[in-house]
Amino acid sequence: MPSKISGDLLARQLKNAHDRLYELFTRAHAGAEERPLQEALEELSNALEELRVTSETLRAQNTELAAARAEIEIQQRNYRDLFELAPDAYFVTDVAGIIQQANRKAAALLGVRQEFLPGKPMALFFPAERRPEYRSMLSELARDHGVGDHAFETDMVPPNAPRIPTAVTISVMRQTQTSGRRAVGLRWLVRDVSVRQRFEDQIKRHLQRLTVLGAINQAIISTLDLDTVMAVLFDRLQELFPYPIVATARLFHPETGELEPLFSRNIDDAEWKASGMRVPGPRADAAIHSREPLVIGDLATDPRTVRGEFYTKHGLASAMTVPLTLKDEVLGILSIYSKERREFTAEEIDLLASVGTQAAIAIQNSRLYEQVLKQSAALQAARGELEQKVEARTAQLAKTNEMLRAEIDERRRVEERLIESDRKLRALMQEQEQQLIASDRLVSVGELAASIAHEFNNPLQIIMGFAQ
Repeated sequence: MPSKISGDLLARQLKNAHDRLYELFTRAHAGAEERPLQEALEELSNALEELRVTSETLRAQNTELAAARAEIEIQQRNYRDLFELAPDAYFVTDVAGIIQQANRKAAALLGVRQEFLPGKPMALFFPAERRPEYRSMLSELARDHGVGDHAFETDMVPPNAPRIPTAVTISVMRQTQTSGRRAVGLRWLVRDVSVRQRFEDQIKRHLQRLTVLGAINQAIISTLDLDTVMAVLFDRLQELFPYPIVATARLFHPETGELEPLFSRNIDDAEWKASGMRVPGPRADAAIHSREPLVIGDLATDPRTVRGEFYTKHGLASAMTVPLTLKDEVLGILSIYSKERREFTAEEIDLLASVGTQAAIAIQNSRLYEQVLKQSAALQAARGELEQKVEARTAQLAKTNEMLRAEIDERRRVEERLIESDRKLRALMQEQEQQLIASDRLVSVGELAASIAHEFNNPLQIIMGFAQ
């Protein structure tokens, strides 16, 4: 806009200068006075100076415009690069959905050459059943004066190729007019979400698997009854397979070692048990010895099939068997059968193996619980017998204690009598001791008297001798 204004101003100034020069030329030929001619020259000089300033301004603006044009070209080139190298498919259409531009990713998504797309309607690449909905959406986008994006998910249908799940975002390009904002085109961002859907499906299956295993764990924790646990296991097992299955479980008897048919689902239980073998067949034997899942795609033709007529009668086509192993001990086998010939996937095989591990834990816990119950009953009986023995022994000990108590009382009385006798004996001894002391004194006096008498007798004898 400034360049247009400067150009108009320059044109007017040029016209003014031309008019003044023409007037000056006319005056010069008419012999005009010198004073008016001098004024005209001054005016012309001023006009030329204004023209020079305007010319400089215009030159500066032209330089700015050239720089802006170069910047716009760079931005356009960047836009083209971004458009072509975008990681998602990108389309530009008119309001009727006719493709005007499409990037490389769009051509790669649809499996066509890039130059094939311009001029083609976008509806061509939508499923036929969704095209009426698509046309209605385009009409609403053209009428809607909003500026928001419109996002939805749909399948794209490439020529001669399978459908591709995509996420589509449409932005409306509008042009401002005096009557309002008019839609002039559409921008389509189309993203291939097949990888995302595969991951979502895997996450859903993994979540379902965890849910089933969690339910089985909960059943194992909540009850130790084997029938209840196996019923829950078979119920949950059916949820993991999107097709009908027959499930069976045979367990080794802990004492006889026979492979007993115990549990089944979706088959005549009595008939299955009646036809079951008490020893492992070739298929069960292979799974038990390898400790790995065994898959048979066709029971009718596999050489390891023993009861072919039974499987044919019940319409069982394929089978998968896993050993119920716990700490290197095989407790039995778990089998599922499909009524249509199938190639079991690695995920299904791994899932059944995980369920087999849970089943082995449940079986072992149940058996341990039964052993505990038996041991508890035996301990209860032993306890009753022991209590009887204890009661008899207690009565005997009570009787013995009573006899001991009587004997102790008798001994206490004898001891008291002995103590009294000892006391009396001591008193007697003291008395006798006093008597002995007195006797000793008398003896001493007697000895003294005898000695004195002897001493008197000798002089008396002499005196008597002299006296005679």
